[in-house]
Amino acid sequence: MRTISYEKYLDKVTGCFIGKAISGNIGAPHEGVKMPLALPFMQEMINPDLPNDDLDLQVLWLDVMEEKGEAFTSCDLLERFCRCTPYSPGEYSVMRKNFQRGIYPPYSGKFCNDFYIEGMGCPIRSEVWGCVAVGNPALARELSSRDGVLDHAGESVEAEMFLAALECEAFFESDVRKLIDNALKTVPADSKFRRLVEDTVRWCDEFGDSKTVLTRILFHYGHPDCTNMYENMGITLLSLLLGEQEIIKTSLMALNCGFDTDCTCATAGAIIGLL
Repeated sequence: MRTISYEKYLDKVTGCFIGKAISGNIGAPHEGVKMPLALPFMQEMINPDLPNDDLDLQVLWLDVMEEKGEAFTSCDLLERFCRCTPYSPGEYSVMRKNFQRGIYPPYSGKFCNDFYIEGMGCPIRSEVWGCVAVGNPALARELSSRDGVLDHAGESVEAEMFLAALECEAFFESDVRKLIDNALKTVPADSKFRRLVEDTVRWCDEFGDSKTVLTRILFHYGHPDCTNMYENMGITLLSLLLGEQEIIKTSLMALNCGFDTDCTCATAGAIIGLL
């Protein structure tokens, strides 16, 4: 059995939280630009005053867990979202409308959600599950799946489970490549998402250049929706693999790939914070 001291656990959770906040806010002002960028780092990019739903919702989920315990349900999360959050961009509006119709998870993420069904809205909520299920990928996947089906289905939920499994192991393993390889073992062998991860890792090994890898990701996995999971998970992974575990370099690499930059930057930054 692996053990971790409370002091080390607290330090890693704090790093995850700060990394999510810093990097998410670096990416937020440029969200939705569907092309590569060439932005240099500026100190004003680190702006803690910007709102960040990717982080706020995880704090809300933690509140649900503190009240309900490990046995919380997807309906508990969705009810809390509809009662406590005023915003509804993209797939959030779909799940809110479905909840109002009496359509509950897992159908709230499927019904009338063709455009966003494989978006980034649930993979970017993975960290809280990794931080709760420390060193237990099976539990991290189970908890995150209850979250993912609120507003997504299929491989988007799989992507959130993959990230949660990776993040829960980052409390004990500091090598990004090993974390990706281990988390990938839980992903179905025939899934498109697994192919994306394997392709991105191989392209990073072969080319070692973010622009070249991005070109291949967009050619094989690009989508009209700037928040689509496939292209953005590829961007997140390439920035983690090529960013040398340095948070500003990693965040700028994700930022300058464009697309759903608040999500790609935030998830990469959270994982660097954990490490």
